[in-house]
Amino acid sequence: LLKEIPYNAQLLGGKAKVFQYLSRDEELKKYIIPYDIVRTPDAALRFADAHERIVLKPVRGSQGRKAFSIARVAHGDYELVADHDTTIVSAAELKAKLEKILDRNYIAQRYVASRTSAGMPYDIRVHTCRGKDAKWTIVKVYARCGIAKNLTSNLAGGGASADAEDFLPSHFGPERGRRVYEKIHKLGQMLPERLQKLYDHPLNSLGIDIGVDADDAIYLFEVNSRPGSAGFYLEHAVPVVDYAIHVATAGKGRHGAEADTARNVD
Repeated sequence: LLKEIPYNAQLLGGKAKVFQYLSRDEELKKYIIPYDIVRTPDAALRFADAHERIVLKPVRGSQGRKAFSIARVAHGDYELVADHDTTIVSAAELKAKLEKILDRNYIAQRYVASRTSAGMPYDIRVHTCRGKDAKWTIVKVYARCGIAKNLTSNLAGGGASADAEDFLPSHFGPERGRRVYEKIHKLGQMLPERLQKLYDHPLNSLGIDIGVDADDAIYLFEVNSRPGSAGFYLEHAVPVVDYAIHVATAGKGRHGAEADTARNVD
């Protein structure tokens, strides 16, 4: 099939690689949350001590699985939040727990308190993909809200979604919500083309996850390839078909037949 049909949905290469690539772009790197790749309990504690609270996620993982947070509290103890449970542990106890948890490379990020006034974690997903003539288009911008006890806002953890243009004004108020939405929408328009310039292989769809702090600053939580489109299949399908037609007919252009080296089918 690879000899006859071009495939064009390659992966980005994991969270660490994506952040390394984003850091090369002067405009995009200001949206990156301070981070480090941790492989040992000592490295995780050093990063935690340098920030008020941190979040750790597997370098390769999805849907918030195996994510947890660490915050230093009184008397040199730490608060550990994992799997809906919050415990206070000593440094020695935390290192022992981390020995079991850090079974792979983790990315540690400074915690961004992207939560509603009711305490629910949320982020904004900008779902974008290539469409007609290989041009990037924003398919949907929506908020994902977790339940209060959760660390992340992923829908797989029991959360809910809402249109961002409705959610942000209801959370921030009409004017403030509109300004935050416009900043997010602008980033969603800008990022795909700039990120593409950093990759040798063609990208065709991205899920851009954005958090908002108490000062209305926006940050990139993650950028995912092949994002899900549950609830808006038709809106996603139209540009996908347009792009498929382009790939099949564009010839040897950058986003034409060269895409046939990919091995991941969209």
